[in-house]
Amino acid sequence: MNDNIVKLDEYRPHEVSELICLKCSHRWIAVYPEELLLKNIECKCGKKGYVIKSKVNYPNNEEL
Repeated sequence: MNDNIVKLDEYRPHEVSELICLKCSHRWIAVYPEELLLKNIECKCGKKGYVIKSKVNYPNNEEL
């Protein structure tokens, strides 16, 4: 069995959002657990505490 298999059920419920780093202006689509606070998400620039959610909403599997 492959050690790289991720069990998705361990990561639900989750959010799918476009995130923006206010420090470097990087934008990306992220999938993250609902209980994770945005202030704890690290941008690719290496900074935490600068991430905000855009107004773009993406449905998760339960909404499809």
